[in-house]
Amino acid sequence: MNAIRITLYSMLGLVCVVLLAIFMQTLGFSLFKTFAPRYEQVRRETFEQSQAYNEGMRRDLESIHDDYLKATDPSVKAALRATFIHRAEGYPNQLPVDLQSFYANIK
Repeated sequence: MNAIRITLYSMLGLVCVVLLAIFMQTLGFSLFKTFAPRYEQVRRETFEQSQAYNEGMRRDLESIHDDYLKATDPSVKAALRATFIHRAEGYPNQLPVDLQSFYANIK
């Protein structure tokens, strides 16, 4: 009789552990679903305010600007113009004055 009781308690304990593991996994997924987008938004905003991002984006826009001024083929100019507008619109920070005037002229 004692062996049966111990076996039943062991089985009950094992079932409780499995159910607790399932509950914790579900809770983890729901917490991830709730907080992951917010965490990612903060991470992206921090990245967009970093010096490396801003310097790289400005350097890239200046390079496109220079290539546009040097280009003679209208199709190349059109492609560079579209690229510059697309990147400048996605750039959340203030452009330097020369790039602002270039942006206003080509838009």
